[in-house]
Amino acid sequence: MTWTTWLPWVIPGVTSAVLTAILGIIFNTKLEKHKHILQKKVQDFSLYNVKRHESYAELYKLIKNAEGRLMSLSGVRTSNSFSDFNSEDVQKYLEEFNTPKKKILEIVKLWDENKETLAIKEIGEYEKIRDVRKAKETYGAARNYWLEHELYFEAEMNNRIEDYFTSLNKLLFYIDFPSDKLEEIKKRDMIKEDTQNKLSNLKDQMTKELSSYSIDK
Repeated sequence: MTWTTWLPWVIPGVTSAVLTAILGIIFNTKLEKHKHILQKKVQDFSLYNVKRHESYAELYKLIKNAEGRLMSLSGVRTSNSFSDFNSEDVQKYLEEFNTPKKKILEIVKLWDENKETLAIKEIGEYEKIRDVRKAKETYGAARNYWLEHELYFEAEMNNRIEDYFTSLNKLLFYIDFPSDKLEEIKKRDMIKEDTQNKLSNLKDQMTKELSSYSIDK
């Protein structure tokens, strides 16, 4: 039998084997590509989930700090007794929170003239300015953090957070413009209670969302 006789029988077998090999290569290439895409999705999700948890935790910490400062300002304030202070101590104390130099000299002069009661009253005014400024800074830090990380929170959660900051801002208004009127004090206290309740609900919702968030979502 010559090669021309068996060649027609061999070629189809070779062609079939080559075709099978080519199809196998194509399939494996697509499979590897799919695996790579899937692995990247899992990795991206993991990074997103970590960032999401960090954002929840950090925002809650900032909110607690801001609320704590605002609540302390909306109630009875406490101050140093200054019983062991001398004029030098008073000056150093006032310099710590950037009291104007002129005002420091005025208060120290009152102290040296044995007018401690007047001096302490003046110190109290600047303590309040310091505390209000710090409260506003912490409020701004919390709100700005939320706005910068808004994409990591669910839509419903963002609505709750915005509502909470609205209540906190109302409380800040009563701190900026305090009133001795009984009606205004009642309004302020209602806002305080509402703000605290909203934070408690916010905490519960944050805990629920983080605990239920899984890769299957």
